[in-house]
Amino acid sequence: MVFKTCQRVCIMNKGKIIADGPTKEILSNRELLESNGLELPLRLQGGG
Repeated sequence: MVFKTCQRVCIMNKGKIIADGPTKEILSNRELLESNGLELPLRLQGGG
């Protein structure tokens, strides 16, 4: 749903903005997501 509705996303961790940019760029960065306690969206894992 985020890919269809949001052009831009922010990743926050402990009250600080870690990343801010185009949705596809941010949400496809496995290292960035995992280092902040997140997972790749199912859509990019081949499951959705």
